[in-house]
Amino acid sequence: MNIHVLLVNSSQEIRDRLMSTLQVVDDIRIITEAYGNGDDLNATGLSNPDVVLIEQPLQVMKGVRVPSIRAQYPDSKMLVLSRVIDEGSFSSILAAGVKGYLTYEHTTEELATAIRLVHQGKPYFCAAGQELLMKKCLECSRL
Repeated sequence: MNIHVLLVNSSQEIRDRLMSTLQVVDDIRIITEAYGNGDDLNATGLSNPDVVLIEQPLQVMKGVRVPSIRAQYPDSKMLVLSRVIDEGSFSSILAAGVKGYLTYEHTTEELATAIRLVHQGKPYFCAAGQELLMKKCLECSRL
């Protein structure tokens, strides 16, 4: 069974690189890609991809945010790709119900693992994301 992925990223170069990277993975298929503005997401015509692989920061994406994508694809799992990871955006992404967080410094194997786990409803966070989660947990335990 293939995992169907909608790739949302404002950079054609990054979309091409991700598509090329995932071509070697047997069970994951990018079924369509989008620049990230509302019109282009509506034009995809997808009912519900299994996983939406979306770039962060989401603010630069012409107003498209995780909640609006979640409304359009309510059964899809969300995995965020980011250049950097910071506490503020990480917290807002968690609050929006994103299941995974990965930086661009990933291997093909890590990206495939993240997509598979998120598809199964399990969380996946890169090492930097895990560090932030632990920091939040420690802060909460001190209260």
